[in-house]
Amino acid sequence: MEITGYAHFNDIAEVNGYYYYSETFFNGLFRVKIGERNAEFLGFFPEEDSKQPDLHRKIVKIGAKLYFIPMVAWGISVYDTETGSFQYIRIQSNTNQIPHYSELIKVNNEFILFPERKHADFLKVDFDDNSLKRCDWLNDVVKKRIMQVANDDYILAPFCAVEHKGMIYCAVKDTNIIMKIDKKKKEYQEIKAPYDVSLKGINIIQDRLVCTLKENALIRYDLRKKIWNIEKFNTPCKNKVYPYLTVASYEEKELVISGREDKLIRPDLDDCEVVLPKELARDAEGTLLFRGFKLQENKIHLFPRGSRGVLTYDFDSKNCDYNEIKYDKECIRIHMKKSDCLLSNGDIMVENDAYKLSDYIDFIKVKKQNNIGVMT
Repeated sequence: MEITGYAHFNDIAEVNGYYYYSETFFNGLFRVKIGERNAEFLGFFPEEDSKQPDLHRKIVKIGAKLYFIPMVAWGISVYDTETGSFQYIRIQSNTNQIPHYSELIKVNNEFILFPERKHADFLKVDFDDNSLKRCDWLNDVVKKRIMQVANDDYILAPFCAVEHKGMIYCAVKDTNIIMKIDKKKKEYQEIKAPYDVSLKGINIIQDRLVCTLKENALIRYDLRKKIWNIEKFNTPCKNKVYPYLTVASYEEKELVISGREDKLIRPDLDDCEVVLPKELARDAEGTLLFRGFKLQENKIHLFPRGSRGVLTYDFDSKNCDYNEIKYDKECIRIHMKKSDCLLSNGDIMVENDAYKLSDYIDFIKVKKQNNIGVMT
């Protein structure tokens, strides 16, 4: 993978004027002062592979602690922003395969982790006692059925589930089936779309389920009227695998968020294509442009999975802006010689310069001497 010195992440947490995040392309915790562009390295996530990409899906902030929710990780990493120390909540697994998770949903005051692949379990996350518990009924009944209808090992995509009025609605990846799950009553219902489509992400917008597809379109399901409709976009689609990620909204304005397309879609506008800034290049060809996002009043901030900056879209003005977050010499984004991100000559690319691995090792020694990023 080519190293450019740009930050990539799926989520951020704001603490005392800083944004904290987990780097997407490798193992590393960073923070950046709000309004600035150079990130500060805080430490490695203990007990995780040093070169594992996509470690974390979301960040949950409770007091001074940040809980990094796994995507492709062995557990939940907890970082104390006051002491600079780590804790770890390991996922118990009956296999040697690293767990894969797609989503964390809060329903009826419980946090539920949704598996991305068949070998991972539905888990309940208890932030009071830092525990993970297997959800027996969800695994033994609902997941069993999901595995029967799913087309491959990947059963649930990012943004696969939403909570609405105590119910969970879960889109089974690359099928036309939505599972309506009542965890309290231990009941579920299959809602099957009357179209030959492949579901990806799902959201709830004003009592309507809205799903992105493998196709260049959206489908909507009105929960009150029980009516389906499909909307095809009047703009060409280049990617045939994962064109769009999910749908976000502000008031009644929808925004279809790019997966591997180099654009966004506003379905309510005649000219529905949102052109992205030319500077917002993709670091790794074929990767998702964005994965996570946050809504802030009439604006949405899209976090870079493969792009080179945070994209901000204004629903009212329809304008895009972006902000780069980069690594300087003291924030070298590679940490082990065996990492796939190292160039073949052993140098590390940061911005437009190359730095030797020895510089980085010296930097880490100083961090350890100062007790920064040490596990407790």
